Amino acid sequence: GRGLLIGIEFGRPRARKLRTGWGPLTLARRGLFTQMVVGALFEAAHAVNETFLQEIKHTVEVLLARIRALHRRNPVAYPPDLEFEDLRLKARTHELQRGSRGVALTRTEYALLETLMRRAGSIVPKNVLAEAGWGGDADVNDATLYVFIRALRVRIAVEGERQYLHTVRGIGYTLRTEEP
Repeated sequence: GRGLLIGIEFGRPRARKLRTGWGPLTLARRGLFTQMVVGALFEAAHAVNETFLQEIKHTVEVLLARIRALHRRNPVAYPPDLEFEDLRLKARTHELQRGSRGVALTRTEYALLETLMRRAGSIVPKNVLAEAGWGGDADVNDATLYVFIRALRVRIAVEGERQYLHTVRGIGYTLRTEEP
């Protein structure tokens, strides 16, 4: 018969995944999760008795209850907001605030700007930004990075405001009050 590997992975808060021989299943509700586990076990082993299924269901429910209790005791902690000059990068909302103006950022824009703000005043190489924005496995070319940097420049400074994001030709980008 076909084997079955069951494991629960925890990544982002509230995300629960069930790995079966057929691939990952993301489940939102406890009842559905339990039904899927029981269903996967039943399909994997056609001659599973009802007692075994009830034991598995109970074990999964206990595990989920413990996870929920741990989550209640240790709520998600957000890193502090980052600041540079009159820019404020809000970690909780992924927004950039400049003075009274607020701008929502995409996940990639946020990751790029966070990296630049953490290294404000220094030159950040293109490969470091590519890894921050797309991960180590991604094959990101300079043109793609440039498009995102250009979008960040528009979000950082509107007409009449000082631009902090500068290009260092052949190397990368920097966040400074004056051009390098």
